[in-house]
Amino acid sequence: MSDPITVDAATAIDFFADGGFYQFPSINFRTPNVFAMVAFIGDLVLKVPAPAWTEDFEKYAVHEVRDAVNPCVRPADTIETARGVQSALAGFPEFQTLFAADPHASHFLVVHKLQHQRLRHAHLVNVPEARFILLKRRRLGVFSTVSPAIVQERSRGTALLAMFDDVRNEIRNEWRHCLPTIRSILNRLIDSGLRDHLNWFIANFIFDGETGILSYVDSKPSFLFARSGNERNIDGLRKWFGCA
Repeated sequence: MSDPITVDAATAIDFFADGGFYQFPSINFRTPNVFAMVAFIGDLVLKVPAPAWTEDFEKYAVHEVRDAVNPCVRPADTIETARGVQSALAGFPEFQTLFAADPHASHFLVVHKLQHQRLRHAHLVNVPEARFILLKRRRLGVFSTVSPAIVQERSRGTALLAMFDDVRNEIRNEWRHCLPTIRSILNRLIDSGLRDHLNWFIANFIFDGETGILSYVDSKPSFLFARSGNERNIDGLRKWFGCA
């Protein structure tokens, strides 16, 4: 594998190519959940999977485990599994070079690319531009590690979670005038074929009050999270935003 391309902090999303190998001079990650480390770099969001994300991917997409106690929203499609990855690669030749060097990372990235295309092609909610790359980063200032990563355009607006007053258990007054727009988009999504392809956790949705655009920012395919929790999250959105 060739040396990584060094990325300037002011770089735009178009600088990156799917399947490319990159490094940032300095990255300050935060860990918002058990699944990912996230860094905000200018107009970009850099996501690196934490062990929980890669381990679940290995469990459901490589070993194709079916959890009878707490089933996923859906099982991985054949094209998303290790035995079907060659079919996926046929549609994404830009990952072929990476696959020869690191088939596990390439499989992870191709499946997440499939998820990204699935959502964007539906044109039901704004899904930020993203690139699916290999990242070299330093650990403890000395050691380096290479891992799959997702570079995503940063969405403008306010997370739906931030609109919620958890003391009064209702949407904050300053956002109530936006409820009809948000409700309309959420209803359209809930009633669509994307229902079982979204992670309905409230923090995954960002609303821009100036443009009326609702963005969905999670990158994971839905075989990585449980149906029971997803349905509870839909019920919460229905309750708080008045969805049908």
